[in-house]
This record gives sequence, C-alpha cells and structure tokens, in this order.
Amino acid sequence: MLVRKQKKKEQKTTKITYISILPSIGILEGLKEIKRDYGDVIDLLVYGVHDVEKGVISVDELKNDLASSHFVFIDGRGGDRLGSIMTEVLAKTDNAVLGMAGGLSYYSTPEDGMLLRLGSLKSKGMSSGKAKRFINSRIGRKIIKIMVRIFDKDLEPFKIIDEMDTSSIKDPQRLVNSMIRIEPLMKFIPGMGILKDIKNMIFIMLYFGMGSSQNMKNLLLLVASEYGNLKLKTKIEPPVIIKDDVIYHPDAPMFFYNLDDYRNWRGIKKDNATIGLIFYGWQLYEGSRPTVDLFMRTLEKDANMIAIVASSISYWQVMEKFFFKDGKPLIDLFMWAPASGSLTGPMVQLNPDKSYKLLQRLNVPVLAPFGMVMTPMDFWKKSNHIAPLDELMAVMVPELDGAIEPLPACAMVDQIDSETNVRLIEAQPIEDRCLKSCRRAMRWIRLKKKKNKDKKIAIVIYGMDESNLGGGAGFLDVFESLKNLLKEMGDHNYTLNPPDKKEDLLNLFLDNGQVNTSSWTSKEITAKHAVTISPEKYKKWLAGIPEIPGNKIIDSWGDAPGKIMTYNDDILIPGVRSGNIFIGLQPTLGDPDNV
Repeated sequence: MLVRKQKKKEQKTTKITYISILPSIGILEGLKEIKRDYGDVIDLLVYGVHDVEKGVISVDELKNDLASSHFVFIDGRGGDRLGSIMTEVLAKTDNAVLGMAGGLSYYSTPEDGMLLRLGSLKSKGMSSGKAKRFINSRIGRKIIKIMVRIFDKDLEPFKIIDEMDTSSIKDPQRLVNSMIRIEPLMKFIPGMGILKDIKNMIFIMLYFGMGSSQNMKNLLLLVASEYGNLKLKTKIEPPVIIKDDVIYHPDAPMFFYNLDDYRNWRGIKKDNATIGLIFYGWQLYEGSRPTVDLFMRTLEKDANMIAIVASSISYWQVMEKFFFKDGKPLIDLFMWAPASGSLTGPMVQLNPDKSYKLLQRLNVPVLAPFGMVMTPMDFWKKSNHIAPLDELMAVMVPELDGAIEPLPACAMVDQIDSETNVRLIEAQPIEDRCLKSCRRAMRWIRLKKKKNKDKKIAIVIYGMDESNLGGGAGFLDVFESLKNLLKEMGDHNYTLNPPDKKEDLLNLFLDNGQVNTSSWTSKEITAKHAVTISPEKYKKWLAGIPEIPGNKIIDSWGDAPGKIMTYNDDILIPGVRSGNIFIGLQPTLGDPDNV
C-alpha cells in the first residue's frame, strides 16, 4: 500500500514592520534562518530612521506598512519626522506596537515612556490600558519595589517612573546588571494576561538590545506567534545575553577574556607602540565590525592592537581591566571607533567621575573617528554635510570629553538583499577617512614620544589686522593668556624664551610689522621678519590634499601666490618665533571678491 507523505499545513503570513537607527544585518540573518526552518511565514519590512528623515523612502508606503502590519517595532532615536508619521498612523490602528523610548527617542513624552500596544499592555498615547493602572496600583507598586530591592536596594524606582529623577542611580553598570539578572526570573511569570505581555515586552527589548542573528530570529518568532499568525510547536529560547567585555581580533577564532591569552595567541612587538580601541558590543557589534576591521588591519602594520568589544556601559571598568598592568598604562593611544556619544560610556551623565580620573591616569591622546547613523552615505558624499544628530552625538559630545580628530569613519548604506528581497542597511567604512585617522594616530604617538625640548609648536591667535592685536578675540586678553601659556610650557621643558610681560610679546608683533594688512607699515618690513613660502612649495603642498577641499581653497584664495599677503611672488605668514614656538595670526578670510 502506497503511503503519501503528508504535506505541512501552510501558515498564514505575519507582517512585521521594523524601523531602527541601527544596521539590519542581524534581523535579516534571523529571517533567513526562519525561512529555512518554517518557510515564508514572515513578511518583514525594514526601514532605517535615516531613510525616513532624509526622505529616501516613500512615505505613503511606510504609512501603509505601519497600518497593515500585525506587529510594528520602532527604535526611533532621532526620528522627528518619523514621530509625526507614527502619531498620525498608529493612533488609528489596533495592531501590536513596541516603540522603544524611555529617554532614547524624541517623539514620546516621559509620561508615556514608550509607544506600546502589546495585548492588554498599552501606553497612554495609544488609548488607555491596564499598564498605568497596574503601575499605580498598590499591588503593582509592591511587586516593582520587591523586584528592584532584590537587585539594588538604593534604587528609587518611583522617583524614576513618576518624576524622571535618576539621582538614585549611583552606578549605571550596576543598574544594567540588575536589569539583565531579571531575565532568569521570567520563567516564573504566569503566561497569561498583562503579566504575559510584560514578559513579552522584556524579552523583545532584550532580544533587540543584545543583537545577534540568534536573538533577532527569536524576536521575530516571538512577536509572530504572540501577535501574528504563526503557530509554533517548539519553545522559543530566551535572549542570549553577553555579559563580558572581551578582546576582539578579526583573524581570531574566538574572543579573549584576558590580555595574557590574547598576547599568547597574537604575540607582541616590543619595539612597537600599543593602541587600545573600544567599540560597542551588543546590538552595535555586527554593524561596527567592518570599520573596526579596517582600523585593526591598517594600524597593526605599525602598532600592537588591543581592541575591546564593550558590554559594560561604564568604560572606565573596561580600560582598567585591559589597558593597565600593575597599575601602569599599557597603551600609547586610545581610539574609540566608531565613536558616538560620550567616551566615558552611554550613561555618562549619571556617574562620570571614575571615567575622567581613569583617563587622566592613562594620559594618552584619545582619537574619536565617528560613525554616522543619521547621515546616509550617498547624502554625505553629495552634500558633504552631516545630519544634526550625528554632529551633536558623534562630534560635539566626544570633543567635550576631550577626544580629538573627529573624522567620519562610516555611514549607512541601503541595498536590497537578494535572498529575502528585504532592505539591507549596513554601516560601511569610509576608507580614505579611516586611513587618514590611522595616519593621524601614528603621528600623535610619535609626537607623544618626542621630548618636549624637541617639539615644534605653532600657535595661531586672532588678529586679522593690527587693530585686533591689543585685546584679541571677544575683548579677551589674549596676550596675557599667551604669556601664561608660554611660561607653563617653559616649565615643562619646551624650547622657548617666555616673555616677562605681555607687552614684550605684543611689541614683537608691532615693532616687526607682523600683521596681516596695515596702513602704517610696509610689506617690505613684514616680509623681512615673516615666514615666506614660494609658489612652487605651496603648489606641492596643495597637490597633496584631496581634490574637493583643494578646489575650495583655490576658489577662496585664487591661484598661488594670490593677491593677499604676498611679496615678490612669495606668500607671507606673519608671526614671531621664540625658540621652537611660532605664534602666528589668523589669516584674512580669503579674496574679498570671492568670500
């Protein structure tokens, strides 16, 4: 008797819209695994926040996908335009929604906390639900208080919930560790009613926060089975949580948990400098790797590398563990790449002191080539502009912490994945900028190793004409500040003759005619004491920079030698010397006809 093999019953598709500020590599790899295991049971739509903000995608298509999806997941940090679209569309639907917020996005209020509609768990902004009543009830507050006290007895959860007062968070890392320790308790939560939805919410957030294709696969399976059409007979695994900071190398078969094991595998060149590099782990790990790999392979030609994947959010603990030995620094330069936010850790505002003290102990240059999450690669190449959020978080904030050399290291690139036909968002390195950051890093190391007496320093002060020299920029006493700076440099063995009085320094400029333009001195006098550059030397320098900035210089100043501050066809750079120190003036703003 012939027995026919029974076909699998086809399942209805679950439509999921996923919007994030991050690359989509992990969730696409998770989708491919689901497709191999279960077939085409999930229709996944992927959007980048940068796509929405820059108008790269069709707004009508986005609105349709938001309204017609069974489940909508939104990591909308920085998405102002996205916020208005969400408010317009999702307030009129009844599908499941989890919009990450909690101070991380710009479209929800502290009262709402997040855009949330999971079964009976709903935020105020999406119609009244049971979540707020549960939190404000006596039994709800008692449960929250007991859970929090188990992990952190000093934490005041209701000041955070009710008043957004985070002053009770003394150690951010301890708080995160406490949140992670909640996960094993989830199996004791009954799988029914609002408690089931709370458990699902926590799992979804942990899946997303930890990243990896395995976690993202389970995120899709959870939401498709709980809030879509997927029928599963197997149990969905809980989030895989990475708790350790580890040493990474692109050629290594595994991570390393201590320096000795890493050095035994990699070896160390004793005559080479050592560079320490930290990059984000968890959800940012896969997106950062291509850029980190380029830095690693380039810098290793001249230096020993120690690259750390950080799971800790307080970076001082990472630096203490991997960048010191017997209390002494092991590294000559610290590179944070791709940088974004504070170099002391994502939650610096809560407890920065230990990070700052440790950076002082390291006493090395800190370079922060940055990643652009809101600036698409094509947009940046065409406009050479950086999105305001990237400029704030990736340039300004690291510089406020003392980081230098903010060159763009990577940007978002969209393409369609050939296997799934889903939008693939990748953070691709900007190779020429990364290579420049590497060259700059090695130069900073050489400068740091050079003795102060041999260092040549140029200081540029405000003074486009002689009328500015007396007071300086903004009516500040620039020459008094210069006198104090030069004295301090002399105390640290720089080669110079510091002036006794600020007037002595000022008179060196005036007596020798060292001004940019003047009605009371001649170019002959200025040229006698100024630095002179021949057109041939200048053109050789100009040929060594990229074409676009080179053309901008020519547009502003004309062809060499130009018409401004020239004498006998030489370019003049007025200033005064004191030993190895040159003090020059800010130049005029280019050819007046072209400004």
